[in-house]
Amino acid sequence: MEEFQEDIQRIRELLAANREGLSITDISSVLDINRNTVAKYMEILQIQGAADGRKRGTSKVFFLTERIPAVSLKKVCSRPYFVVDMDGTISDANYEFCTLAGITPDQLIRQSSETVPLNLPDGTALQNLIRTALKGSEQRARAQVRQGDRIVPVTLVMIPVVFPDGRPGVSVIADPENPAYEPQRKSHPPDDLLALLDDEMEYVVRRTAEGITLYVNDTYCRAVGKSREELVGRPFKPLVSPEDTGRIQEHLARLTTKYPVGTIEYKAVMANGELRHQRWQDRALFNARGELDAVNSFGIDITEQVITAQKLKKAHETLEESIIQRTEELRGINRQLYAEIAQRERIEEQLLLAQFAMDKATDMVFWIGQDGRIRYANDGAATDLRYEKSGLIERFFGDILGEYSPEEWDRLWQELKRGGQVSRETFLVKKDGARVPADVRLTYFEYRGREFVYCSSRNLSERIRTDQALKEANKKLNVYSSIARHDIQNKITVLLAYLGRTK
Repeated sequence: MEEFQEDIQRIRELLAANREGLSITDISSVLDINRNTVAKYMEILQIQGAADGRKRGTSKVFFLTERIPAVSLKKVCSRPYFVVDMDGTISDANYEFCTLAGITPDQLIRQSSETVPLNLPDGTALQNLIRTALKGSEQRARAQVRQGDRIVPVTLVMIPVVFPDGRPGVSVIADPENPAYEPQRKSHPPDDLLALLDDEMEYVVRRTAEGITLYVNDTYCRAVGKSREELVGRPFKPLVSPEDTGRIQEHLARLTTKYPVGTIEYKAVMANGELRHQRWQDRALFNARGELDAVNSFGIDITEQVITAQKLKKAHETLEESIIQRTEELRGINRQLYAEIAQRERIEEQLLLAQFAMDKATDMVFWIGQDGRIRYANDGAATDLRYEKSGLIERFFGDILGEYSPEEWDRLWQELKRGGQVSRETFLVKKDGARVPADVRLTYFEYRGREFVYCSSRNLSERIRTDQALKEANKKLNVYSSIARHDIQNKITVLLAYLGRTK
């Protein structure tokens, strides 16, 4: 680094001793430095504004000059000025000069220097003075600026400047000759307030009615990737879509003395190329005549909120779709459930009907477990045996079917399990100990892992009484038949005797 600075200093001293200028070849030969290295050093000196290059024949010669960096003018110059590049195009103009000339920056920047409303009384062309200043010589001239019907005399000071890329330019400073003239200035916040605004997480921008930036805080500068010097004095134009540009203009046009505050949201491209969502609140400031004087804008980045809102909206839509889908699924399940419930109701109705028929059957019905205990008995069994229905449940079946002890029941169970069914006429014991003749049919069943014996028993008392009555009737009939036969035979014998006599 020290060698680098030492070589540049040697070049400066050599050029100072040769005011007419030297080529890169001359410098390389005299200082014994590589030609390419000399070329790089000269680029550095040009960017610093310490050297200029000029064509001389077929070669380019360099000479010392003192050019002010163009970006430094905003910091050091408070007078009206504009900057012209080597092509004669205006690249910058401060607010004070635009106010002095009565035009907007859009009417001046990127226009030819010939369009500047300056008149030189002695007939000298402004462009000639600018071309001379471009070569590195400061120029001065008297001129006039027309402000409507008023003429403002000024002294023009044309100072050579250098742009960040090393290209030469000229700053034309217009110094009004009238001591009483003071260009209108926009008030700026005090330094402590500026420091506070710089620390804000929000964007803070102040601009004129014409849209010229008067102030931006550091937060906004970092967001757009530019320095404050590059933004102040230029039109405030965030990089947005044409559609949003129209919306912003309409938004600002709606600000009035009655409704000076408005809010707008739009998408802007940041320094890193990222598209960010921003929300701006603009407050219009009006003068005593009700004319728009300036606009204070406060902006925040709402990208995260917008993304979150979009995610919530998408989640809500997904949830709604899921709800609709689930609702349809539930409807299908409900339809299936209703059909199943209806089927079960029919089955339950059939079961209830079967249960009712079994309860009201005239035959006695029992369900008996493997242990010989009655699990179920119908109304007919309770009636015929003179039991309460609950008194039969869990009673040992051998107490009713008197011929079976627990051991005999176990043998009967195994017999039923092997053979499936046993039928016999026997007797059942009533609660009072009386015996009831009955036809008993025992059947073994297994259902879903449950084993039981179904017992259907019919009371034979009525049938026995009927049989006995029939027997008595038959007996009487036989007696009557025997008597009748005897009487008939006697009468036949008498008749036969009479017939024999008649012969």
